[in-house]
Amino acid sequence: MGATRTAIGIDVGGTGTKGALVRESGEIVGRVERPTLASGGTKGAVAAAEELLARAAELGIEVDGVGIGAAGFVDAKGRAIQL
Repeated sequence: MGATRTAIGIDVGGTGTKGALVRESGEIVGRVERPTLASGGTKGAVAAAEELLARAAELGIEVDGVGIGAAGFVDAKGRAIQL
């Protein structure tokens, strides 16, 4: 039997950034949650990914991919962009 594929999923919300280390079967192996900072939502997403990568390394898990979802587009001045 081959190795189980594992990925990191991150959700950047208006008030919180949540992430999970998830096996192909849907089993959640690790979780992280932190506030979303108005001045740096991407920093929180990167920090969450780094924390989950460290957890994967502790468990001897190779991560196959990372997906990040965000609810809207915001420019550097914090204004929403209309599409």
